[in-house]
Formats: sequence, C-alpha cells, structure tokens
Amino acid sequence: MLAFDAVRKLMGKGHGEVIPLRAFVAQLLPLDIPDDEAVLNNCIPDHLRDASIACNQLVYLPLPLILDKSLQLAERHSGGVLHEYYHQLDIFLPILYKDIAAVLVQVDDFDEQDTDYLESILKCLRPTITLNKSN
Repeated sequence: MLAFDAVRKLMGKGHGEVIPLRAFVAQLLPLDIPDDEAVLNNCIPDHLRDASIACNQLVYLPLPLILDKSLQLAERHSGGVLHEYYHQLDIFLPILYKDIAAVLVQVDDFDEQDTDYLESILKCLRPTITLNKSN
C-alpha cells in the first residue's frame, strides 16, 4: 500500500486512482539498482508495458480465487489477501489490462544466502503452479 501511495502522490492522484504498473513496480525496487529500466524491462512483459494498476484496499479472500472475483477486485481497485489454500502466495493485485493479469506477492522472511530456498519460492510463485486450484 505504501508503494501505491508513493506513486499516487508523485502523480498528484487521489486514493485508489489508477497508476502505471511500471511506476508501481519501480517503487518496489531497491534504491541502489544501477539500471532500474533494465530490471523493469526484464520483469514486466512487453504486452503489459502500458498496463495500469490500482489498489485502495486489500480484502480477505477465504475461498479459491475465481474469474468473477478477480474482475470484481479489478473493478473496485482492490487487491486480495489470499487464504492459506494457495501455496506460497499471499497477495493478489489485479492489473488493469484488456486480459486477466495480476501481480502475485509472497510475504515471507528468508535468508538471501539460501539460494535453494529462493529458487523453490520463485518456482512456486508461477501462476500455473500457485493458481492451479483456481479457475
């Protein structure tokens, strides 16, 4: 929510208004990255370069995520805090785009030196694995 607020304020927008996805992701990057444009180009697919995102609140989603719920979250400019039902996935932020897209967030504390753990987490966060019980 702090990343949304920071970008929103920089752009002079109100609570819950739409902001560029790229500006939101840039706000999440560490300050000491030498080439943040290269990182953004690497982590945001080409077809989502001009996409937007908005979130004025996070709502608890106790049941499996379904298409209608994803659309409702996007329409309400809300994100979802997911139930333990989803392996390694904690927050779902819909991207406002012509197709269904989302930012998937895992909230966890890990040791950066444990590369095996980091690799397993990255594999588990793939939508085909994490959202395989959803429709």
